[in-house]
Amino acid sequence: MDPCLPPGTEAFRAEARAWLAGHVPRAPLASLETERGFDEHREWERTLHAGGWSVVSWPRRFGGRDGSPAEWLVFEEEYWAAGAPARVSQNGVCLLAPTLFEHGTDEQRERILPPMASGETVWAQAWSEPGAGSDLAALRSAARRTAGGWLLSGHKTWSSRAAFADWAFGLFRSHPAGPRPQDGLTYAMFPLDADGVTVRPIGRLDGKPAFAEIFLDDVFVPDADVVGEPGRGWHVAMSTAGSERGLTLRAPGRFVAAARRLVALWRTAADPGDTALRDRVADAVIRARAYQLYGYALAARPAAGATAAEASLTKVFWSELDLALHETALDLLGPHGELADTADEAPRGGGWAEGWTFALAGPVYAGTNEIQRDVIAERLLGLPKGRRAGTGDAEAAPRRRGAPGAGFRVPGGFPLDAGQADFARTLDRMFAASGTAAAVRAWARGERKPGLALWERAAEAGVFALTAPEAYGGVGPLPVELGAAFVELGRHCVPGPLVETVAAAVLLGRLAESGEAAPAKRWLPRLCAGDAITTLTPPGGGPYALDPDAARLVFTVTGDGDTLRLADGHGPLQPSLDPARRLARPHGGGELVAVGPAVREAVEHAAAWAAYATAAQALGVGLALLEKTVSHAGERRQFEVAIGSFQAVKHRLADTLIGLEFAGPLLHGAARALAAGGDRHDGPSGTPADVAAAKAAACDAAYAAARTALQVHGAIGYTSELDLSLWIGKARALRTAWGTPAECRSKLFHA
Repeated sequence: MDPCLPPGTEAFRAEARAWLAGHVPRAPLASLETERGFDEHREWERTLHAGGWSVVSWPRRFGGRDGSPAEWLVFEEEYWAAGAPARVSQNGVCLLAPTLFEHGTDEQRERILPPMASGETVWAQAWSEPGAGSDLAALRSAARRTAGGWLLSGHKTWSSRAAFADWAFGLFRSHPAGPRPQDGLTYAMFPLDADGVTVRPIGRLDGKPAFAEIFLDDVFVPDADVVGEPGRGWHVAMSTAGSERGLTLRAPGRFVAAARRLVALWRTAADPGDTALRDRVADAVIRARAYQLYGYALAARPAAGATAAEASLTKVFWSELDLALHETALDLLGPHGELADTADEAPRGGGWAEGWTFALAGPVYAGTNEIQRDVIAERLLGLPKGRRAGTGDAEAAPRRRGAPGAGFRVPGGFPLDAGQADFARTLDRMFAASGTAAAVRAWARGERKPGLALWERAAEAGVFALTAPEAYGGVGPLPVELGAAFVELGRHCVPGPLVETVAAAVLLGRLAESGEAAPAKRWLPRLCAGDAITTLTPPGGGPYALDPDAARLVFTVTGDGDTLRLADGHGPLQPSLDPARRLARPHGGGELVAVGPAVREAVEHAAAWAAYATAAQALGVGLALLEKTVSHAGERRQFEVAIGSFQAVKHRLADTLIGLEFAGPLLHGAARALAAGGDRHDGPSGTPADVAAAKAAACDAAYAAARTALQVHGAIGYTSELDLSLWIGKARALRTAWGTPAECRSKLFHA
């Protein structure tokens, strides 16, 4: 069982898996973008409905199973893992249905949802027009009032599924526009075989009619087929768009299954020496797991789901992941990657060619990713909306509460309960009032007193007790709380061998569990209380100990990882790219603490916790860099406007936020895996793999934030006088501490 899922979902998973095993067609259906394939997929919808699986999260009276959001996610995982056909009904089930649940009438739900669930009625979208794509409010199709309803006229295009579907839904201008072009629109549903409707199929890149143009000439729509209040259709449509951009249309299970198929392809087709291609596969696995865990985090919210702006963030992530998965697969296939899936010699069972063709559209539909990055930058980061016509000025966007630059913020996808959030908030306030930047600069000069004062405050708050059992003065192990604490330690750039002290505590505690209790009794209480700053050489991670001159205890791991010693000194200090980190080689020899297989196992366990804590610290560093850069971009003016109003700046900061947001769920997944207690090796969701994925993603995101911070700040960001330099150096140093990017990625394939 995945530790990030609520109890009880495994029984549901087993039931879904068994049904799918007995009903998924053995031979692939024809492409649903063809008339024959459309009919075959409609028949599959009927099979799903007969088994009670077509709409698992809907109420039973509409054909569903009253499933929870978590159960829906689990079903989607099993569905795609079973190789089940794509859903021809997705426009209705995934887009219109959530809109009707939120804005429709009881009569509409009773009339429309049951035939939608059974596949009797398949729906098309009718959003875009020749002059209104991402700028949907510029649409010109009209709805004119008539007795008992409306007459629709106009031209819709790029309408998904419209070539063969039964009904469509869309927006029409019914009232004069108000102060905003979004005012005066009405959301209407209409049959595609109605008088006055002409449908002209359009071939996508491979020629298959995946969408169509729709011409409407005074098509009558009764009032009963208007969703929401006439004239306020934009509000209704944004509910649909949120579903289209978020989890609902593209569930994480789709990408998790594709990532597993990609790994299988890599194992059979890859050149073992091509580490660049291996790392692309690893990145796809990491990102798919991040999206899976992000979905679990959303499902656990009291009101499950994302805000409209968060859905924009999700849409950019999954659409670019989809393309990366398929591009990597085609590259792995070499010459065979050029073959269409219909070619006689095309690789069987992958569907990579048609999947690539479909994935190319992802960054375009549901609002182009460029527009979504604008939304992310303006609504989540609070950057200016851009130059207002005729003024040369930029309009500030309202900053979402909790956004970077607006005070304390829990990382996205790293859910904390009330007590955990209060703990993290307390640390944030404590360090914010402590002048950490000055302490870091003093630490770099060898002046330890200000940094040791921060250490004492962290110890008093219980940070170092989080990994040790109560028998030795601890309160743990509590990995979620530890992760929250290290996010704050990174956010405030607190100096010292923080991770190493935690690693030593975990190591000693693990030795005690194996029967070697003497070292734990001797040192663990002092570590928990903050009385013994400790450093530890990473096993296999190089010859250096961090800040040994500040530490009272310097542990070394020697031999084949099975010997633990207490060093009696160290060599000359070596400066680091991070001025707050000073490295030295411990002296050889020293007191023998423990030796044997128990040491090796304890060291491996401690290294996993250290990599996890480093990932959390890096995530905090990245969040601090983003916050500082967003603030600078809103204040710094060039060409008479804030630089944050320039699209290039907005998009770079949006990408920085996306990287950090999706590192958060990986960190939480690692915490839950560690909390489950074991060193499981069961693929991308095993403990070592989860920790490695979190470490790689968080450190990559933090370093990307550092690069962005430097670029947006410009020359001033390149100076050591600006405190920003302290976080930039730390982002670089943490990237290789306790596991290089290559080492982390390689662990994903050792399971």
